[in-house]
Amino acid sequence: MYPTNYRNKEKLVTVFMPVYNKELYIACALDSVLAQEVNFGYEIFIIDDCSTDNSTKIIQEYIGKYPDKIKFIQNEKNLKLLATATKGYELIKTKYWTVLDPDDYWLGTTKMQSAINYLEAHPAFTGYATNTYLDDGKKEKLPMFGDKNMDYDFYTCGIYIAHTSGSFFRNVFTQEEIDTIKEYLNTKFESSFRGDSFRNFYHLRKGKIHFENKLESVYRMLESGIYGGLTNLGRNFLNLKFFYIMFIYFQQENTNMFLNTSWFYINKIFFVGYKTLKLLTDVDKDSINDISKIVEKVIKYKNEFGLLFDPSVSKNFCFYLPSHDVCEYAELFVALSKYLSEQLGFDVYYIDYKDGFAIRQLKNSEVKFIYYTDGMEVVEQNIPFNIILPATLAFQVPRLKNALSKVVFLFEHYKFENLAKMQVVVDENQSKLFLLLKCFVWIFEVIKRF
Repeated sequence: MYPTNYRNKEKLVTVFMPVYNKELYIACALDSVLAQEVNFGYEIFIIDDCSTDNSTKIIQEYIGKYPDKIKFIQNEKNLKLLATATKGYELIKTKYWTVLDPDDYWLGTTKMQSAINYLEAHPAFTGYATNTYLDDGKKEKLPMFGDKNMDYDFYTCGIYIAHTSGSFFRNVFTQEEIDTIKEYLNTKFESSFRGDSFRNFYHLRKGKIHFENKLESVYRMLESGIYGGLTNLGRNFLNLKFFYIMFIYFQQENTNMFLNTSWFYINKIFFVGYKTLKLLTDVDKDSINDISKIVEKVIKYKNEFGLLFDPSVSKNFCFYLPSHDVCEYAELFVALSKYLSEQLGFDVYYIDYKDGFAIRQLKNSEVKFIYYTDGMEVVEQNIPFNIILPATLAFQVPRLKNALSKVVFLFEHYKFENLAKMQVVVDENQSKLFLLLKCFVWIFEVIKRF
């Protein structure tokens, strides 16, 4: 049951604290709030998501000491973070609110008062934030953000504004909007709506956020935390999903920001894998397929919104396949050629032997063929394309007479057998899909540079 007395009209701020198994840190977080010197009322609203450690015992001890300040809800079953967050959004009725995760804490005694003073004086602003120390437990605490005071709006914001522990918000949630967020519960995009990045963009859509370069909080980046426990690949994939779904959620507003940042993380995901494929050992097949779908959708949207292709850049490609022996990626390039031709509308020219694998596989497709039998002399002809993508491991470099042609290489000088020396187990289907996606990304990055 929800407490009947959690509302208090005299209170101006709610400090929302979702808790799950934080017995080692929650006292520090609560103490940092209770130490604040303010001239208004506030409440600490805690929702515990069925902790199995001593978190609830510690919370009860604080309730005994501060019954007028702490309101507590114990979930009857584990709801996970987004469900807990949306429950909190519905129950917060004060004019202002903030989230303080129980493993973070505030510094000093004036953080809350300064935030509310600013928001009271600037009604056009929906958020106020200050800088944060990052504490990963391994080195000296360092500031997370830049050293300049900044005002952000929805169209001029960067990727990051401030951390959860540094931010205060004006209460502008509507029940209809909360219901929309709930539609993402138990979906693959649930994680995108549960943290500070979504809250920042949501409030920027309704006003501005002021960032003050004052170090007033500490973010403990724990290995057991949602973000801290991820690999670099996992973090990049999480960020990719976030910016893609924000593009959808905000109904394609701020297209440049959301799509281009999605593209940034697509490149980060594939960068190391392009060199060694070692990242494949960290990716399950479902995640690979999810990445594939998002990459294809981002490519589609970028094309639709005119962000990918410059009209002056030719869409003509030629895949140079010099022989059966050196091409270990024939199936990959066949699939890529079909995708570029049938899905994205490119004119694709494929150089192959008359009895080659590609010709047999693509005979009913839109792909055009250039036939040859001897070496590389074919590329000396004036073929109507300006980008040649050799489907090789860069063992051979074609000679060009066409001054408009440019040669790019999809792979570096390594062979698959080298993977055995690195003791990396690579699933064959995963590697083909992974390389195919890398080709998409890499080709479009090349186009952007022309």
